[in-house]
Amino acid sequence: MLTSVIAVASGGAFGAVARFLTITAAQLLFSGRFPLGTLLVNCLGSFLIGLFMSLYMERLADVEHWRLLIVVGFLGGYTTFSTYAWETWALYMNGQWLMAMLNILFNNVFTIILVILGMLLGRYTGGIK
Repeated sequence: MLTSVIAVASGGAFGAVARFLTITAAQLLFSGRFPLGTLLVNCLGSFLIGLFMSLYMERLADVEHWRLLIVVGFLGGYTTFSTYAWETWALYMNGQWLMAMLNILFNNVFTIILVILGMLLGRYTGGIK
């Protein structure tokens, strides 16, 4: 158990730093209002989870610590969007297309609603003016 926690924690630390560096580089290279850095992180993370999981399922399934280090840790620290994309794809590939569509709808609509509610609560309690 401790080895699993260490794998996730160390992967997560590197993933968070990689996210920061990717977004910072994108902001320096492409100034503008569109959050291109976040889009880049989400797209790259989604590509990487697809690549790794296909390799993992084919060749590394007996080595769980690699999945914990790379997928749960690194990609979890880099972007949780990759997990969302992978889970949606897995639902679709398992014939659960309705669940895949609901996952897309709920994740996109509910998270935006909750950002708004969180901001309203913050304003109400004296946070953001």
